[in-house]
Amino acid sequence: MLRCFFICLCTFFSLHNGFAQGSEGRITVPLRKADVTSNTFAVRNVRLFDGERVSELATVVVKNGLITTVEQGSDVPSGVTIVDGRGKTLIPGLIDCHVHFSPGAQHDALRFGVTTEMDMFNSSHDFAKWRTQRDSLGQTDEADSWSAGTGITVPGGHPTEMGGPQIPTLTTAADAAAFVDARVAEGSDYIKLILENGSEYGPKIHFNTLSPEEVRASIDEAARLGKMTIAHIAREEDARLAISSGVRGLAHVFFDSWQTRICTTCEGPSHLHHRNPFSSGRIVGN
Repeated sequence: MLRCFFICLCTFFSLHNGFAQGSEGRITVPLRKADVTSNTFAVRNVRLFDGERVSELATVVVKNGLITTVEQGSDVPSGVTIVDGRGKTLIPGLIDCHVHFSPGAQHDALRFGVTTEMDMFNSSHDFAKWRTQRDSLGQTDEADSWSAGTGITVPGGHPTEMGGPQIPTLTTAADAAAFVDARVAEGSDYIKLILENGSEYGPKIHFNTLSPEEVRASIDEAARLGKMTIAHIAREEDARLAISSGVRGLAHVFFDSWQTRICTTCEGPSHLHHRNPFSSGRIVGN
């Protein structure tokens, strides 16, 4: 399995640029001038999964950091470094849509075939570094990074109970536009809202959380600035509020309704479950 991921060579195999289907099964993309030192090579005779179909003994040619040709056969331009793909599988780079960056995390991600990571709350704010790397066509030893930066929460709201550096918080709906503007000015690629009051963990747990007015005002300002919004939720009620207010994604699944009833009866190990620290049951999410 590790060999399959290693041959992923995440520096180049990113299908979101799109391919144009040509004749005789040949796929080509237009070249653009690389802004870095040449990153040119070919993977030959590899088993290729392109996200939709599998091709045996495929050849993938990369020029200046971009895939230029994907075809059956073994023709490779002269002078190009060749990677022998026999016995290996080449797949698109994986995308991890919920991480929290820590030192070395992007390096470890790439080792396991994850070429893109979406950070969901981070105070390091290395936005310029992350943007420069993901815009580059050069070789890299780290996954591309996108980040929400500092999420939107209120005084006494999650994750302030976890300690750590002090973070800015939203106090009123009237301040929402300025709060979102500040996150975008810092470099946030998208805006994350924290909608969680702790009640899903039982009566002894309570967090302050965003009001419906603060949620709507924040989402409206993010939309005005062309930024996607994502909501951290744990209750169905909050998920419905976020979606009806225009949020584009949920960072968790809710577990206070039918999910709880199912998962509290689950037995045996499962990567979808973790121990609820506040009860004897099991819950979905992380």
